[in-house]
Amino acid sequence: MEKSPAACAMDWSIHLEKSLRSKTPGKSIEALEEIGKQLNWWNSESELSSAEYRMFGLIPGEDKLFLNSIFLRLADAFRLGNKHFKIAVVKLFLRIKKKRRKRDGEGILSKGKLENHLELLSRVKEVFDKGDAEERALTLLLFGAWASFSKDCADIRYTVLSSLVTGDIREVKAAMFAAGCLSELSDDFANVYLEILTTMVLSLEISSDVKLAGARALAKLWCPISVADKAYKIYALSCVDLDRQVYVASLEDTSCRQVDASNSYSEVSELFLKLLSAAKNVLKSSILSTRVLAVNVLADISGKVLGRVDMVSGEAGRTLASQVISFVLDHILDLVKPKTDVHQADFDVEVKYKLMKMLEAVKDTEISDPSNLMLYFSKVIVTCLQRPEETDVGTSQVLNALKLRSENVCNCSYFGSHVSMAYFLLLHLLCTFICMRHATEESISLSNQSDKFSLDCAKKIILGRNNYWYLYKTGEKAACQGAWSTCAFIFEELITAVESDSCLCWLKSLARFSAAEKQIQPFRLTDIENLSRASNTLLSTKRILIESDTGNKFSFQTRFLTLRANTLKTVVDMIKLINTRHPLVDSSMEVSFRMMKLAREFDLLLTSFIGMDRQSVTSVSALALSCSLMAFTAGFAFLAQNERISKFGKAEEPFFALLIEDLFGRLTDIDCKTRKNLLSLLKPFRSCKGCFSGRLQNRITYTSYEAVVLHKLTEYSVGEIFCLRNEAKNCAQQDDGDAISRILTNGSQLLSNIISKLMSIPFRTPRHFFRVRPAVSSEIIAMNEDGQMIDGSSILSGSHLSLNLSFQLKSMSVGGPPGPLNKAYCILNCEGQAESSRQDQDIGDLLDLNEKLLRYVAGSAQTHHGLHCAGPNDHLMVNEYLCFELNGRRQGFSTCLLDVSCFPVGSYRIKWLSGCVDSVGSYWSLLPVNSGPLFTILDRM
Repeated sequence: MEKSPAACAMDWSIHLEKSLRSKTPGKSIEALEEIGKQLNWWNSESELSSAEYRMFGLIPGEDKLFLNSIFLRLADAFRLGNKHFKIAVVKLFLRIKKKRRKRDGEGILSKGKLENHLELLSRVKEVFDKGDAEERALTLLLFGAWASFSKDCADIRYTVLSSLVTGDIREVKAAMFAAGCLSELSDDFANVYLEILTTMVLSLEISSDVKLAGARALAKLWCPISVADKAYKIYALSCVDLDRQVYVASLEDTSCRQVDASNSYSEVSELFLKLLSAAKNVLKSSILSTRVLAVNVLADISGKVLGRVDMVSGEAGRTLASQVISFVLDHILDLVKPKTDVHQADFDVEVKYKLMKMLEAVKDTEISDPSNLMLYFSKVIVTCLQRPEETDVGTSQVLNALKLRSENVCNCSYFGSHVSMAYFLLLHLLCTFICMRHATEESISLSNQSDKFSLDCAKKIILGRNNYWYLYKTGEKAACQGAWSTCAFIFEELITAVESDSCLCWLKSLARFSAAEKQIQPFRLTDIENLSRASNTLLSTKRILIESDTGNKFSFQTRFLTLRANTLKTVVDMIKLINTRHPLVDSSMEVSFRMMKLAREFDLLLTSFIGMDRQSVTSVSALALSCSLMAFTAGFAFLAQNERISKFGKAEEPFFALLIEDLFGRLTDIDCKTRKNLLSLLKPFRSCKGCFSGRLQNRITYTSYEAVVLHKLTEYSVGEIFCLRNEAKNCAQQDDGDAISRILTNGSQLLSNIISKLMSIPFRTPRHFFRVRPAVSSEIIAMNEDGQMIDGSSILSGSHLSLNLSFQLKSMSVGGPPGPLNKAYCILNCEGQAESSRQDQDIGDLLDLNEKLLRYVAGSAQTHHGLHCAGPNDHLMVNEYLCFELNGRRQGFSTCLLDVSCFPVGSYRIKWLSGCVDSVGSYWSLLPVNSGPLFTILDRM
């Protein structure tokens, strides 16, 4: 665990003292640069929490003591050192001030942290009183950097103001900087400073350099709107005497500071109208560059003013916008009029020349190659095909037409192998979409035929042996489009060409993955052995990746392979179930439960890997919906006649309610009939409190051909089950045994049809599977009150477990959620059953913890805090929820008191999971990189 700056302050202070006293040349300057970086880090951190004090064994106030010690040493270095020392110290504090300007508060420069600030100012003031002009300028810069505590010192305020009227330009500019910093924190000082600046700018006796410096100082001055209006009047009076460009640029800086959300609606409108009038006057200038600058200024300020929320929604905003539009149109008409000025004509010629040069620079000469043009065209087609809006006859005609065009390109010998390969894969994608739309044997054979075409093309490219990287990317595209014969061949061939051990392991896993998928294409219900072999191959592939995984870079791949293997295994059990007769309902409930759990695991996969591309999200979402549909169909296909052939009782009612809820929550667009049927199926289970309502999910769905087909199959399954349910009710009233047997047969046939159609949808690998890098994850370190690690510690029975927790977000640099993360949420769970030596949390634990944490983050009333009874055996369980405020190192600290007072003697492991909410409101689950701590409860005897 990395120490916080406050915990390192003592070591920093000692090291600085030794380095400043060192006689080694350059050692002191290096020490100043090093302490500058360390203070910048400290300055970016928030205030220490009580958990941090306990975690690092700090005494309250210890950090302030060593911070004051460091500052005093730096003040002495400035007072006693040469000019190189003085410059280094000034730069150090200027960087600290600049970094902190973007954050709330004053950081380590605040008056509350520096109790000896008067001593600091006294030591530095000694340099101002005894030094030359350059040293006085450096001292003034330091006063500005220390404005947070120098603003209240009357001696420093007088020194800064009196330095504005000295003769040395360096000292005057430094005094202006210091005065500007003080003005940000003191309104009365700002008014006095503005009066002095006004006198300086309008004076005829002061040099133009000082006047220009004063103009720039006014532009950087943070002050109320009334002061800005006064500054504008000063500009209007003096723009005749000084360079207009300086004043226009300064006016832009000054005005942009006044149009933010802190100023009132009327003030901003009034100021903007004055600026518009000033811009009109400046446009009358004969200097072209000045007119251009005025337009740029007006454009920038217009965007800031008219983009405010109150301006967009108000009538005054539309009025201002119309005035700006009128102003722009008038001047555009004036600019297009013919000019007789020779210089203007030369200027037009130069503009045309530069435009032509720009056109030449952006022109892509490679597009003239027909092969490259065809490649770009294929990318456009793929992008368009991945955005289906509705499935009508016209879409089918477009797909068939594109298929014919792709076949023509594939059969044309004019294009090279690379273009042919791209279009073979495109042809496979088109046939895949047609297959999903019609699910006919003809379209399936077309898809397989296009896969064979691309395979032949890949064999031709292999003969060249000149571009292995292109071949790898082609294999990746083939896997993402479901062309398994092609990608299996490509990855097998690449194995012989690779030299790196890590790359060899990766390619072997890809080859085995592709071979497993290849052997189950096309799908047939009778291919149970092939499905079982494919499942075992995928699990062995996962083990290969785990053995070679360093740094969790294969975390997505291993979890995805596990889910795919378990899905195939459960499908095998469902197929076996179809031919079963006696324990039909009980067996269907078991495989239905497993399939619903797989759907939830796919959901967890989506929320655990931040930054997935659109195709990956679509693919994983489709797999989750497919599992949910199979779970629903298997659970309800034989439930319609449960009164006659099942041991089904009240205890299982919540499960069937969850099946409906899980499927219902995934359907983004269903017809009224399907919705009505689902609600009708739910009626017998409405006594299950909390099953249907309140189960939160965080899914991101995109429109895709897979989703369209799955929605159609869902409507079909729900409709058939609803009919079976009604038919079973009639049979129960008539006591018709033959009818019940017929319903059983129909239920089996329904499940068979759903499995066949779902498995016939071509399986496409998520593109994220080829993104080999660590996932965003988290780590928690737990300590007790004495600062000792909890793992392996013990407490007496009847006691609470006090925890000091350190949270660390990992791998955020690789890829993270949009916007900064300021908070992380965590759940701690401990069950009152003795835990063995098992270290890793299984997927069932993660699913359960993620469900609870998501409820907590969403503010659900069903969240259980503290000690309670849970589970089928009503065993003791304790849940605690934490919120970590993250610092700049994405580290947070918190404390927790875990109520294990009722737990019996034994060893227990704390399970945990964390999550976060990004700037757009999406919830993400963070993978834990370490297991929770293990503790032991001892008998008091």
